[in-house]
Amino acid sequence: KKCYGDLFLVFPEFNRCVCIEIMGSMDNAEYVKRCSVKFFDYSQAGYILGEDWFILASNSYSMPNNDVIEQLLINIVWVLCAKYVKEIA
Repeated sequence: KKCYGDLFLVFPEFNRCVCIEIMGSMDNAEYVKRCSVKFFDYSQAGYILGEDWFILASNSYSMPNNDVIEQLLINIVWVLCAKYVKEIA
């Protein structure tokens, strides 16, 4: 089954593609149920949470703003670059 994330970061230097899911209504039981199916689909497709796939979760009342999303992206890039540059060296 294919997975369609909200954002993908592609690192051709490391032969890596990272999926980012923004889960915005985690206080809604029906939304959480749909997300759990999506989580299962990602794991079945071979995505590893924290390596290939990252989640930014919030609720209906406090959606992440652009600064929060930008910081998440910077942190992911930093961690992946540090990991793979160390492995290459």
